[in-house]
Amino acid sequence: MTSQGDCAKLTVRRSRLIEESTLERLSAVDAGAIRIELTTGSPIDRLIVALSHANRGEWSRAAEVLLPLDDEAVAARTDRMAFRARVVRACAPIGSGRPSSLALEDCPLLVVRTWESLQTKARPKRSARLELAILRSRGESAAAKTMTHIHLNRGNTSEKRENPMRVAGIDPGERHLNGPQTTGRKYQNLSEPTFTMTSKLDVAAPMRDGAELMVDVWRPAEPGIYPVLVSASPYPRQIQDLGAPMGFIEAGASDFFVPRGYVHVIANLRGTGGSDGTFGFFDTQERHDMYDLVEWAAAQEWSDGNVGMLGISYFAMTQLEAAVENPPHLRAIMPVAVTSDAYEACSHHGLVSTGFLSPFMAMIGLTADKTDKLWRGTLADAARHVLNSPELHAKFGRMNGEAAVVLLKRLMRLHHDPHPWDDLWRDAVVAHPRRDEWWDERNLVSLLSRVNIPVYLGCDWQNVPLHLPGTFSTLDALTASPEVRVGLLGDFGLTWPWESLHVEALAWYDHWLKGRDTGILDGPAIRYVLPGDDEWHATATWPPEDTVLQDWVLAGDGTLTPDVADAVTEGTRRFMTLGAGLNRPEVSETDPPSSLEWTSEPLDTDLDVAGDIELHLDAAATASDVAWIVTLSDVAPDGTADPVTAGYLRATLRAIDEAASRPGAPVLPCTTAEAVPVGEVVHYRIPFVPNARRFPAGHRVRVTVVGDDQPAATPAIMGFRHASVGTSSINTIAGTSRLRLPVRASVR
Repeated sequence: MTSQGDCAKLTVRRSRLIEESTLERLSAVDAGAIRIELTTGSPIDRLIVALSHANRGEWSRAAEVLLPLDDEAVAARTDRMAFRARVVRACAPIGSGRPSSLALEDCPLLVVRTWESLQTKARPKRSARLELAILRSRGESAAAKTMTHIHLNRGNTSEKRENPMRVAGIDPGERHLNGPQTTGRKYQNLSEPTFTMTSKLDVAAPMRDGAELMVDVWRPAEPGIYPVLVSASPYPRQIQDLGAPMGFIEAGASDFFVPRGYVHVIANLRGTGGSDGTFGFFDTQERHDMYDLVEWAAAQEWSDGNVGMLGISYFAMTQLEAAVENPPHLRAIMPVAVTSDAYEACSHHGLVSTGFLSPFMAMIGLTADKTDKLWRGTLADAARHVLNSPELHAKFGRMNGEAAVVLLKRLMRLHHDPHPWDDLWRDAVVAHPRRDEWWDERNLVSLLSRVNIPVYLGCDWQNVPLHLPGTFSTLDALTASPEVRVGLLGDFGLTWPWESLHVEALAWYDHWLKGRDTGILDGPAIRYVLPGDDEWHATATWPPEDTVLQDWVLAGDGTLTPDVADAVTEGTRRFMTLGAGLNRPEVSETDPPSSLEWTSEPLDTDLDVAGDIELHLDAAATASDVAWIVTLSDVAPDGTADPVTAGYLRATLRAIDEAASRPGAPVLPCTTAEAVPVGEVVHYRIPFVPNARRFPAGHRVRVTVVGDDQPAATPAIMGFRHASVGTSSINTIAGTSRLRLPVRASVR
């Protein structure tokens, strides 16, 4: 007989049970014991387990389980009331010739029937939920593991849902993970999926001040101690397995890591998901909590004391928050798509990214106070079933950020508690337009020199307006980390739900938490896809050593040409940006355009770009403050323009920290505003977000300049747009303006 950890487990949760219902056959049960655990909010008097012989299809009652009911238990009617089941009668399984309790090795198919207790007076409205986890014995194929969800409806009908909790991975028979799984390396000695998965939900993790964070613990069912991966964010932990293409589902796939011998702890930050306190948005308290959470996880009975962290976006930000506090048991982190400076993500050199920040705050506010009644209820379970169907799930691997923004904008119209969400929005958008103490508290860059553990960074090239800038600023600031690795992904590298780079993460954590030689440290530290040839490239430094900055002229005739000796630098071009409230019925045909473009001739050969990109802009304005929003695009022969990267600057925050800057990468402190001298030519250094691209032969390079990206026709990467400066201005661009491109001298 197999050990308790290898047995099948039947769970009834939050039941609103029925008069009678019979379940259909579920799935093959591997040889082993059947352990029955019941958690119910509505009493039942009998649970009958029946078995069918695999070959004959005959039914035989194997056991009848009586639940002890008493008046006190019935009166309590709590959402979770645990009963210890007692076997009162057992029959022999077919063909065994001897009595058996619940160790049933001969009858691989299972049926369950339940009756509602006569003591229940009110008819329940909601259906019961049964979960049957059919677990494999050790050594069997990972593909044998499934989880079946069953919903019991009124009457004598039943609905059976199968799947979706197979082991996740990339091998046949596993639930397929979306996205690229490695950065092109070949790995060895990776952990195999030999464990079954169990969970303990809604666990309270105490913090140093007595507050408690709510966590879900997903761990191997087999007894033992394991390394731990901690994921923490303000997003609902209960939906991290939902499978929806939402920017909140970013903790990583528990059904990938747990079967491979890791505990996955998913936590909600303060003021969200039932956790105590008030959400502070990347503040000092959050850093202290991350230290405490890591140390709490390390001290649990299922932990071997080796802790890493997992997840992208805000889940990546909390990894850095923990790392700068140096918890003793944190061995390594993998903050992919990270932001280490909240101002950098929310306000692009003074231009507030309201396309991100407004729906972000509204959606956290909308979801923060929702409970298990919603997230683990019947509707959510139905959504899990649909969203995790292989056909639909595969489509999510090609959904971009703009599609998610559209969904968020629709949902943000719903009501949410104004405190603290509207307070935080007001602080970020209105009260603190420049860097100050409020933003400094939410900036980890100066603290990153404290980090003394290995760090794996990563992002996708499309993430220009949010996490890509933070990837590079974090890389520059990790001066004390003993090992820093970077993976930069191409199109659809980080879609939702986040499932990409899981094999890469396994190789990383198998190395640092389990001591396995996986090959994760082989080769140069930085690996990146070059969009346009879609191959992996490697470099020991960023920018790559084989790049040279090349200037291109923004000529007065609208052409973009390499800056050669006879380049024409004369001439100017104008465009107009209008503020709100002008009471003008329509645009006049005599108005200057609302944007300008400079486009190169078709390229004779491939042009490979990788590194820092900068625009030296010589411009005059008729207003004392304007916005400069510049986009670099790859234009195909058919005229289709694909935005590559962008740069942003509020003109009054144009001051440069020359000591911290380098060619191609000016640093703008954004602490002091200086009015633009009206009508005078001002020299601006505008950094683009670093990027990489092959512009193929026959394509053209384009630079677009606008003063307001709110109009729908204006390029906006990922659909993230900015709050308008609000001034009306005619802006004149001089032909002395230059685009600086990091051109690769060779292709490796």
